[in-house]
Amino acid sequence: MLRPLCFAFALSIISCGEPPNHLKGSVLEVHDMTFTSVSISRIDNYLVIEYQKGADGAGGKVAKLSVYVADLTIAPGNSVDLTLAAPGTNPRATLQRIVEGTIDLGVERGSITFDKAPDPGAETSGKFSITTKAPAGRNLNGNFKATVVQK
Repeated sequence: MLRPLCFAFALSIISCGEPPNHLKGSVLEVHDMTFTSVSISRIDNYLVIEYQKGADGAGGKVAKLSVYVADLTIAPGNSVDLTLAAPGTNPRATLQRIVEGTIDLGVERGSITFDKAPDPGAETSGKFSITTKAPAGRNLNGNFKATVVQK
């Protein structure tokens, strides 16, 4: 009787996969990246993904990824290189931690992929993988799923 129960439990763990919103990587060895919610906003030319701590981010933003998207056509499943230059002298993406002050983690290498186009008012999801500039060589990988809010 115990063997079938163990098998069912193991199968349920395998089939669950990763949660729709999570962060992992070696950055967690340096910074606490515990969050309670994820918000996605379209602010002017940027798409901003925030992993927030506390109600409405009152405890800060453990990770804030801002991606310049004005010159991009984002198709589901296509990967965007976060190190490509945006028009002008702006970087394509920035990564910050805003908890009791702001820490610019920077983007040495990275990409982001959307499962659905990040249109305002629509739910979107996807994943990113980043190697940071500070601390150098650390990685942060995340999944996200939320409704895009136009601000």
